Amino acid sequence: MNDKLALTLPGGFDVDVPVPTVGAGTPTPDGLLQQGGINIGTIINSLLPLVFWFAGILLFVYLIYGGYKMLTSMGDEGAIEEAKGTITNAILGIAIVFVAYFVAQWMASVFGINDLFG
Repeated sequence: MNDKLALTLPGGFDVDVPVPTVGAGTPTPDGLLQQGGINIGTIINSLLPLVFWFAGILLFVYLIYGGYKMLTSMGDEGAIEEAKGTITNAILGIAIVFVAYFVAQWMASVFGINDLFG
């Protein structure tokens, strides 16, 4: 009991003291304002290809895993159905990723985002 109490007590003595930031009162130079900032479109533009790449790799792994489960089912009907379900879900996932990609491209053309996906 005392060991648990000893582990929780140091966290209770933590004191947060605000520290002034260097240059907090300095105005922003005009050059930084003219360069433009990062907006939500830029963030989405840089993250979507990464998300689609990760989804494609993950779905490929699920296809391989479903095939492995099918091969190692040894004729068990329940295991075969489970493997078929895994493969079906992977194929549906690939279809969803492709549809999402084309919808994102369509939305980019509707809203005039020229550099979506490269």
